[in-house]
Amino acid sequence: MQRWWFLEEKDGSANSAASSSSTVKKPKPPKQPSDRRYKFRVLVTYGLLKDETIAVTGSCDALGNWESEHCVQMQPEEGETNVWSLELDLPQDVAVQYRYLICSVDPSSENVHVRRFETHTTPRSVPAEASKAEQDSKLDTLGDIDGAVKLDKGWLTSETIVQFKFFDNPFAVKERIKNRLLFVKVEAELSSSEDVLMGFRVLPDNPDESS
Repeated sequence: MQRWWFLEEKDGSANSAASSSSTVKKPKPPKQPSDRRYKFRVLVTYGLLKDETIAVTGSCDALGNWESEHCVQMQPEEGETNVWSLELDLPQDVAVQYRYLICSVDPSSENVHVRRFETHTTPRSVPAEASKAEQDSKLDTLGDIDGAVKLDKGWLTSETIVQFKFFDNPFAVKERIKNRLLFVKVEAELSSSEDVLMGFRVLPDNPDESS
């Protein structure tokens, strides 16, 4: 009987190739870049109310990803009443954009009320590589970027505003108080009718159904 030597040689070469490939070390996955410590400092030239504070929001998780409810509050520096600062970790080797805002936090619900917000077309930016010397010497000014001042009124995040307008001069005011500031108290009028809510008529979904 003829022996098939080439089959044995082929099997042997396959086994040797498998053993050699098993000894080859796989390359290690690259390490994720670690965070870097950064200090935000801002000069506040606006008068703040008792319940107002300075906060910062931006384009990374540490700064809340532009969500006002997740903005990070800052604190006045020791011995300084107008300079606020905050130190936290930012992503390494990534430019981070950010804006400052004036807000108040409801102690009962912890809702953030935005009072003022920087509205420049291009937000502020932390370079991907910022040296420690650059951080220590940098002092932003609230609302001012390169001489352009844009600090607009905030917006509602969890509330509703009802605006009342009066037409055709509904108030008869005496001559001696015409140029004075007047305060008018407006109350909602409740009705037993089901289609009236807080003094406002609720229209049906189909206008044809209204009488």
